[in-house]
Amino acid sequence: MKPDILLVEDDKSVAYTLTMALGRAGFSVRLAEDGDIGWKEFRSNQPDLVISDIRMPGMDGIELLRRIKAISPDMDVILLTGHGDLSSAKQAVELGALRYLEKPINQMSDLVGSVKTATMRKRLARDRELIDRISFDLSGRVSLDEVFDRFLDHIMT
Repeated sequence: MKPDILLVEDDKSVAYTLTMALGRAGFSVRLAEDGDIGWKEFRSNQPDLVISDIRMPGMDGIELLRRIKAISPDMDVILLTGHGDLSSAKQAVELGALRYLEKPINQMSDLVGSVKTATMRKRLARDRELIDRISFDLSGRVSLDEVFDRFLDHIMT
């Protein structure tokens, strides 16, 4: 299953470029055209990672980051801006953004690498939870067949 990325970007050419680059790197990308739509999409279909522009009509990327972190503190969010300034960078870091990148993104490999690292870390955390559950089940004398069935269910989703 491909990692699911929510891209919140109001500039159609930037959205297209990022969608193509992330798709070629093996990610599934859902696009939201502004922060309000991104917030609704996030709440209805929690992705593996969010990439958001900062300056957009309606809800901006900083507010979107704030809301996401309030309900999902472990969610990785990468913020993009075409108007970088020290104040927004500081605010993004304080709110827990994984990365703060300026557009145009000259090194697409930097963004793709950050996304790969974040999704791998999330996958490892899920695997760790599974191992912990299996260990707990084994300590409770659950049958090995039941543990194996749970493991198969996990890796198939």
